[in-house]
Amino acid sequence: MALIKCPECSAEVSDKAYDCPRCGAPLRKPKRTLFGRFVKWLFIAINIFFVLAVAANIAQYEKNKELENMANILGQAHGKVPTNITDDGIIILLIFWFIIACFFGILLYFTRPSKNS
Repeated sequence: MALIKCPECSAEVSDKAYDCPRCGAPLRKPKRTLFGRFVKWLFIAINIFFVLAVAANIAQYEKNKELENMANILGQAHGKVPTNITDDGIIILLIFWFIIACFFGILLYFTRPSKNS
């Protein structure tokens, strides 16, 4: 264990300390574990995936609605034009996203860096 000087009060402090025991100045920042970093990046990737999925499904839904309207105008509609996703499907996707994001958000919270480790 080496001793370093606190940049605020110049007291000698262990190099393993996160804060100065005398003045409370931060000396170093705690780091996430390997699992914590993995959970953080997985959380980010899942949210990016769901943003893109919702945007793509909304765009496809709008495109199919436009095709349905054009078919009705031309009088060629023999029924409903099939769509890949409905209003209910988008809501279900958003609910699924919320549940997954909450799960990984809680996991992210419990893998945050701590000064006690």
